Amino acid sequence: MSSFTADAMTSTAGSRRVVVISGATGFLGLALAAHFQRAGYEVRALARSPGRAATRHPSFTWYRCSLPEALDPRALEGAPTALIHCAFETHFRSEASARATNVEGSRLLLEAARRAGVGRFVFISSMSAHERAESIYGRTKLEVERMLDGGRDLSVRPGLIIGSGGVFLRLATAIAGSRVVPLFYGGRQPIQTIALQDVCAGILAAVERGCVGTLRLGEEESVPLRELYRAIAAWAGVRPLFIPFPGGVGLSWLRVAERLGVRLPLSSENLLGLKHLEECEVRQDLARVGLRPRTMRQSLSDLARPRTPRRPGLTSRLKPTPAEIRELALRETDPAEWPHFQPITRGPLFAVLLLAGVGIAAAPSALVRMLRGAGGQHGA
Repeated sequence: MSSFTADAMTSTAGSRRVVVISGATGFLGLALAAHFQRAGYEVRALARSPGRAATRHPSFTWYRCSLPEALDPRALEGAPTALIHCAFETHFRSEASARATNVEGSRLLLEAARRAGVGRFVFISSMSAHERAESIYGRTKLEVERMLDGGRDLSVRPGLIIGSGGVFLRLATAIAGSRVVPLFYGGRQPIQTIALQDVCAGILAAVERGCVGTLRLGEEESVPLRELYRAIAAWAGVRPLFIPFPGGVGLSWLRVAERLGVRLPLSSENLLGLKHLEECEVRQDLARVGLRPRTMRQSLSDLARPRTPRRPGLTSRLKPTPAEIRELALRETDPAEWPHFQPITRGPLFAVLLLAGVGIAAAPSALVRMLRGAGGQHGA
């Protein structure tokens, strides 16, 4: 589907200003719902649990949508102006389960929109969706894009969205709480960001201008991934150590861990997404919607700084739990247990063993913190 398909300006001229948003409890979906409502649209929000969502966000009308099984048809009554499809599962057991939810679920939603006469189907894709993508996330995003009709539908590919949620918040939290941040594949990969306010403004303008085809939204110039990490650290007020780390080695370790059933903050999927970051030409697309997005540093400066998590000291980390204290007290009052631990709990040998044990115990948590610093998918 071409990025330069001519805009269709008249397809929604006679329809009411109603927008339907899937994934409306998510980071981008909720922001879009609020943005469109402020612009005067009636917002119909889709969620797996509409009752719970309505309690938290009563200003929108909520309908059930659990892809690929369920969609409340009342959400599409009256030929809404647009359906913005934000819902996309990122935590899946296998490629088959990812395709069932994301690809077949998107197909169900698209077909329902066609039957209901929705004016514009807008799919929130990602800059990770390209021909070289190895991750399931990037490949399935691209597969959904290929379902669309380039003459009537719109696929939006935002860069990394900077705001108080989503992938950015997880990344910033990890960097703020880590002493060491790994730079997988050297951290030289190009990345483009966009502020949450800017991506919402761009999508609103695209709907109102009748844009179709593919729309890439991000800052005009990419920055190296390592520069983004350093900027986030400075914004968060921390100074971690950044260390280049071989991506292939990390990928192998993660795959072994996944086969063993070990859950880590970073998955092989996340790392494959980092591996194939590409710079996108966005100037023409930005002109189509009249958008001049903030730079990465401007987006960070406009965002409230996080509260840096307090790192526990060595004494706090070694402090036994109440259960451990009770167990030790019981063992010390039982003479039969003394031979098992008393000989090594006195003198320098115990101190050496304690320090060695602390080092071994700290290694996995240190690795987890390192991996968490690079976690998350690029894009929406």
